[in-house]
Amino acid sequence: MANLHQACRQTAKKLKVPCPALTPRPNAPNWTDASSPGPPRRCSYFLMIDNLTKSRKSRNSARVPMHGFTMLDMDWMEEKGWGHMPLWNPSSVQSVALALAWLPHLSLTSVLWERTYRTSAPPKPQQVPCGLSDRAGGGHVCGNAGGKANKGDTVWTEIWTVTDLILRVSRCSAQSAGKTLRLTVVGAKAAHDGTEMLPGFIFRNSLCISFTLLCLSQTALSKRVFKCPSGCTCSKDSIICVASSVIPRTIPNDINSLSIVNGSFPEIKEGMFALMPSLQLLLLNSNALSSIKDDAFTGLPHLEYLFIEGNKIETINKYALRGLRDVTHLSLANNNLKTLPKDLLLGLDSLIELDLRGNVFECDCQAKWLIDWLKQSNATVSDVYCAGPGDRKGIRLKDVPDQQKECLSTDFVLHQTLATPSMSADIFSYKEDIYVAMAVPNSDSCVVMEWDHIEIQFRPFDTITGRSIVGCRSVVIDDQAFVIVTQLFDGSHIHKFEPQQNKFTKFQVVEAGNISKPNDLEVFQIGDEWFFLVVDSSKAGLSTLYKWNDTGFYPYQYLHEWFRDTDAEFVDIDGKAHLILASRSQVPVIYQWNKATQKFALLTDIPNMDDIVTVKSFHVNGDLYLAMACYIGDSKVLHWTGKQFVEVQAFPSRGAMVLQPFKFKDQQFLVLGSDYSFSLVYRWDAKDKGFIKFREVYVQWPRSFTALSTDQRDFLLATSFKGKTKVFEHIPVDNSL
Repeated sequence: MANLHQACRQTAKKLKVPCPALTPRPNAPNWTDASSPGPPRRCSYFLMIDNLTKSRKSRNSARVPMHGFTMLDMDWMEEKGWGHMPLWNPSSVQSVALALAWLPHLSLTSVLWERTYRTSAPPKPQQVPCGLSDRAGGGHVCGNAGGKANKGDTVWTEIWTVTDLILRVSRCSAQSAGKTLRLTVVGAKAAHDGTEMLPGFIFRNSLCISFTLLCLSQTALSKRVFKCPSGCTCSKDSIICVASSVIPRTIPNDINSLSIVNGSFPEIKEGMFALMPSLQLLLLNSNALSSIKDDAFTGLPHLEYLFIEGNKIETINKYALRGLRDVTHLSLANNNLKTLPKDLLLGLDSLIELDLRGNVFECDCQAKWLIDWLKQSNATVSDVYCAGPGDRKGIRLKDVPDQQKECLSTDFVLHQTLATPSMSADIFSYKEDIYVAMAVPNSDSCVVMEWDHIEIQFRPFDTITGRSIVGCRSVVIDDQAFVIVTQLFDGSHIHKFEPQQNKFTKFQVVEAGNISKPNDLEVFQIGDEWFFLVVDSSKAGLSTLYKWNDTGFYPYQYLHEWFRDTDAEFVDIDGKAHLILASRSQVPVIYQWNKATQKFALLTDIPNMDDIVTVKSFHVNGDLYLAMACYIGDSKVLHWTGKQFVEVQAFPSRGAMVLQPFKFKDQQFLVLGSDYSFSLVYRWDAKDKGFIKFREVYVQWPRSFTALSTDQRDFLLATSFKGKTKVFEHIPVDNSL
């Protein structure tokens, strides 16, 4: 509002026409333009409308939403006490000039002026001082039009624009005969009853009428004289500005070229040239520009040449060039551009030549779209070379090989949060359904959840209660589903699924006299025989192997006495069954299955691997690897050479409790879970034959990571000892977008 009033005062001062007060007089008497004291209230009129717009919610009238202005029909203004306000004096040449001077401030979209009389008898028609011709109708529009009487009064409107018509400026252009305004009729309404009050003239909506104000070219006061901006040189059709700190706000309609060089403005903002629709060439070279915002060149429908060279531009918004359909030559040469946003050039249908030289483009996935565009475009593009990465430095963008495969990546996003903390999670399938059994020590239970294929998430299924439960593992034998539950007290139990009850019921109490502190459960099959191993982590306990005998599990073999075992992994090495036991008090040891004795026999150990808390196996391209987590020190990956396991990679890990390998489709991953930091996901790099850091996921006090692939989607379930169990989804990501 302040800017509007200031603009009015400045324009009025130049034309020697005073700008009126901001507020019109309510409950005004029966004024006429000729008799009302004071100057014309052009400025007051627009300010008043701006205020009224905010309070008006639901009345049907023509609206012009530009800059918050809304034209109000005269009868509504009368209801508010402003119906008789003198708005305009068409007999004043200064008033006509003032209106034209206002057009730039109204963005060429607003309502011009009206003049309404309310007297007991029609006044004398006043002749418009300059010829007003109707090109559409071929006759003069100047004159008077009558309206219907209202209790003895006559509403008489002089047709300077036309009674109560809302006129919208559609285009302004200069002609040799004078100033021409092209106006479009967008609505017509009488002052009171809604009937048209234009005797002798019929106008339709959207009828385009041309008014030629011949007198404006003859009178100095009636024509707005363009003043060449400071620091600029102006000619008939061009403006050149040197070392300017601002961009000219408006230019005459006959200017088609604007050049600004060595300027100090830092960016091109939205619509900075919107009031220069006649421009065909815009040159912004050697300025201090560092960025170009969205819709920076809106309002330039005829622009053909756009040069923005020798600046410091680092960022260009995605829609910066929107609307430049007629641009044929575009240059962004010699800037600091490393990349361009995708689809920046979309819509430049007329582009013939593009210059991007002198920039520092990184030919990575962010540049993939540009590289593809350059290969397919018919426009002439100067040679542009890659500044990086290293192996592509100096290569022409057009010559960069296809990046489709390398630009496709993946990510892990949180999919579901389970409220309960848990120590372990074992996912199993039974009768085409998917379940997970989680050990929840805080509630002395083993929680079984079922996968919902409709909702694509886990839902509660059953809860197995016990005393200090620390482990839950499933096994399906002869189409029967069992859950083995280990406890710190009262031994271990086996629960069997009963279809009639649709729940797990206690099936067997496992004899565990030699187990003091169970720490892990490992279930496996050798031939047709089923086994499970309870790993004991106490100084006085025994890791115990159990075997299935069709009626239940019974103790079969005691392994590794007094060594505080922490984890066990069953693995096939060269076609033979092996057990690897990790320990906090000695290096891991390897047991091999002896077919003759049908027992495990100690084979060897894995040297230089102290204080290992978990051991997991995985294969990459047929090669066997072990992942060993170390709570203090480095966690490590080892490779089987055919004779022994050899360390191939180390991962700094403080507080690590698990180093879990998993695979989704053809991608091998490794996640390192720590009690003191984010869990790190590593991805296998086939070229270097090792893992590289890939992503971070946050899980509080993680204890296990379990992969699940179902419904053509991949998930990773992460258990937490003190926090919430989380399910992450593994999703594809296109890094070129």
